[in-house]
Amino acid sequence: MLVTCHAGCAREDVIGELKARGAWPTKSNGDARPAGGGKRIVATYPYTDEDGVVLFEVVHYEPKRFNQRTPDGAGGWTWSTRGVRRVLYHLPALLKAEPAATVFVVEGERDVHRLERDGLIATTNPCGAGKWRNEYSERLRGR
Repeated sequence: MLVTCHAGCAREDVIGELKARGAWPTKSNGDARPAGGGKRIVATYPYTDEDGVVLFEVVHYEPKRFNQRTPDGAGGWTWSTRGVRRVLYHLPALLKAEPAATVFVVEGERDVHRLERDGLIATTNPCGAGKWRNEYSERLRGR
C-alpha cells in the first residue's frame, strides 16, 4: 500500500492513524486485484460509517479503472459490496464540520482530497455520477 502525506507528516504517523481507524489492513489476502484484473492499484479510498469503521473501499487502478471491496473480517477483502450500506466519502469529517460550513460535493475522492488540502469541507458519493441516493441528501440537509 502506498502512503503519502502531502502535508509533510511522517509516513509512520499516517499509518498509525489509519490503523487506529481500522482502515489499515492487518494482513494481505495475497490478492492485490480482483480475479482477471491485471491492473495495478494506485489508490484506495475507504468509505467509513459515522464512527470511522470501514464499510467498503473504492480501489483505483492504473490504467484508469475502479472497483469496490469490503473487509472480509479476517484482514482481507471481498470484491463485492452487495448488501453493504453506502455512505458519503469522509462521512465522519462531514458530520464533525460546522453545520453552517459550505460542503462541496465533487466528482471523485481525489477531488475531495484536493479541496480538503485547502481547508474546505468536501464529499462525494461512491460509484460515480448518476449514482446519487436520497439518503446522501439527508446527510446534507440544512447545509
